[in-house]
Amino acid sequence: MVRPKIKKIQPEFVDVRQWFDTNLDAEVVDLTDQKVYENVYHDGRFAATFQFTESGAQRFARRARPRSIMDIAAVTSIYRPGPLQAGVDEAYVRDKEFVEAGETLTYEHPIIGDVLSATYGHMCFQEHFMMIGNKLGGLSWDDCDKLRKILVKKSIGSDVNEKKAADAEIIRQRFMTGAMERGMTQEGVDALWEKMCFFNGYGFNASHAVSYALDSFMCAHLQTYHEAEWLSAYAEEYASDGPKKRARVLSDVRTLGYQLVPVDVNYAGRTWKIIPGKKMMPSFTTIKGIGDAAVSEILANRPYRTIYDLLWNDDGSWRHTKFNKRAMSNLISIGAFDSMGLVGEHAMFTNYRHMHEAVIDHWDQLRKRKGRELMAELSAVRTVEDWTREEKVVQYIELVGSVDLDIIIDPDVVKRLQDKGIPSVDDAESEDTTLRWFIVMSMIAAKTKKGKPYLKITCVGEAGIEYKMNIWGWTPDRGGVQRFAAYLGDVERSDWGLSCTPWKMKALC
Repeated sequence: MVRPKIKKIQPEFVDVRQWFDTNLDAEVVDLTDQKVYENVYHDGRFAATFQFTESGAQRFARRARPRSIMDIAAVTSIYRPGPLQAGVDEAYVRDKEFVEAGETLTYEHPIIGDVLSATYGHMCFQEHFMMIGNKLGGLSWDDCDKLRKILVKKSIGSDVNEKKAADAEIIRQRFMTGAMERGMTQEGVDALWEKMCFFNGYGFNASHAVSYALDSFMCAHLQTYHEAEWLSAYAEEYASDGPKKRARVLSDVRTLGYQLVPVDVNYAGRTWKIIPGKKMMPSFTTIKGIGDAAVSEILANRPYRTIYDLLWNDDGSWRHTKFNKRAMSNLISIGAFDSMGLVGEHAMFTNYRHMHEAVIDHWDQLRKRKGRELMAELSAVRTVEDWTREEKVVQYIELVGSVDLDIIIDPDVVKRLQDKGIPSVDDAESEDTTLRWFIVMSMIAAKTKKGKPYLKITCVGEAGIEYKMNIWGWTPDRGGVQRFAAYLGDVERSDWGLSCTPWKMKALC
């Protein structure tokens, strides 16, 4: 018998495995680590935390303030339409705070307290009423499983299958009798049964809920102790899945205090990355026309310090083959060369349009032996006007798929607005009139049923998510609203959606 050859294990793999076993293995992660609970579930740092990606679940978690895996499991079990509609979430938060303040809950029977104390008196799992059936009702575990099926499948009262309905009634009677034998009153047992029947509309089994809670905690653990790597992986996974998911990712990243910065030829890589100063930079591949071969060539030849480093080898030959004209054009169009200091009043090019015309419009000539001399001539032309703001925005959307807010509104202006407590339109949840800033992306004139003109606009806030807004009272002769411009206004949310008026809007830039 010929034994198969075993490949030699690479040292890098051994290092990675050793690090994982030391830091991330399930046996070493502390599931009671309060720093994790407080950082994510209490303070609201939920970026990509499993089970808590929706704003409603996040708000509930911040109110419930989980401190254990069981707490997370209970919160995710309660956050469902049935219990929310019945106000179970409010009752859970109230009772949890009551217990944490040192008070003692009162239960209909001590056995109920034993079963439900970990969830502050609330049924959250199917196992809860099975244990109540066994310990309080005296049912065998086989009968408890039948009880579970009765409640979950709603067999009682069903005339579809008379035998099943009859069997279900027998189990119910056994439970009622056993509970009263252990000290419950008829009225108390009836109320408990109704509570258990209500529970059937939303009961998870505990293994399901706890497993999901463990997954959620591991996300929170990575977010807490490996934030940069976690956010980079999050962005890489979801930011390319359409404008809405990208906007959500960027919103989460900004909420955590990171500034999104444009791709730069000397710093970007194959994946999204965190760079010093709490800045997040997208990958090269987020830009259209930048293929893997081009990225490999860029990485192999950088850092680039001058236009000559970028385009030619030391002997004057053309440097790149895969980093082609299209890729270069797209990087120039989004301003990806700031680290080289190529653009500015006293730099080689007065603006990025000047650089684009010099490099892209003369690409074939520059590839020849005297390309360097030609570049010197082209850079000496100082009369090229920059692209307009609208042209820059349109180019960026076309190449990246989302808007670069920094083109429209200065980050310092956004910072000053934040310092004054003025959020963007993303935070316009109240039905009251509130001061918000927003950017107009598109607009169209319209008329009400009575023939009065108004303006329909699409706007975005800091997250880059699009919203529809009506500008009531607008008239064509008044104008005053421009595309790709930032405004501060009293934004009102009502059943009609978002709205504002021209006299309550002020241009920011």
